[in-house]
Amino acid sequence: MRTFTITSHVADQVAALEASSVRRRVLLKPLSWGLFTLMVLGVGLLVFMGRTQMALAVGGGGLIALVLLGVVAVAGPKERDIAIKRAGAAGEAVLPQLLRALPDTYTLLNGVPVPGARADIDHVLVGPRGIWAIEAKHHVGMVQCVGDAWGYARLGAGGIPRSGHIGNPSQQARRAAEALQRFLAQRRLPQHVQPLVVFTHPKVELTLEAPTVPIIRADEVLAFLARSPDRLAPATVDHLVDTLRKLRPLAS
Repeated sequence: MRTFTITSHVADQVAALEASSVRRRVLLKPLSWGLFTLMVLGVGLLVFMGRTQMALAVGGGGLIALVLLGVVAVAGPKERDIAIKRAGAAGEAVLPQLLRALPDTYTLLNGVPVPGARADIDHVLVGPRGIWAIEAKHHVGMVQCVGDAWGYARLGAGGIPRSGHIGNPSQQARRAAEALQRFLAQRRLPQHVQPLVVFTHPKVELTLEAPTVPIIRADEVLAFLARSPDRLAPATVDHLVDTLRKLRPLAS
């Protein structure tokens, strides 16, 4: 299988967050210790000289400065945010690895910025059996979908159960497929784009009831594709791939 990556916003966001976190640690830690040391020495010297009022003023000013540095540190990227983005980036890499078993008649395009779409399409798979707009999710735990209503449940920190909503992956996949169909129709290319939601984490459990689009685990993708009928000639596949590869990231 051929693979091309047009954009990878999640990976870029991870790199930016990690770089920002490193810069803050490099700058703030020595600055905080230096300020603390100067404050202690200054207060000690002033007390030794009998200037108690000035020592209190210097100590108070130093504490305020340390608090401000702490606020700057807290306002920076949190480890939880970075961990979430890392998980997303890991999820982006799962599907390309699994689909490597497909022949070169298939092409996977990652991060496809289709004009008119609300966001880049995670993956677009083009091959003799059709075109798929794939929404990839890397959630762990129990995920439930009833129609277009989604929820999840998993064990959080300390084994405490957590539950809530995870957005609407089926709607995201459907909108991505519709945007890609419109784009292809404008160029008079085959436009039967199929939406697909793929969960890439090995520890996800899916409970599905009347889903509006196909929803599968990553380890089911190859079997899912094998059940699909042939739709596209090799020349058509190549034309589609060439057209999509020419897309460029949309200006933010």
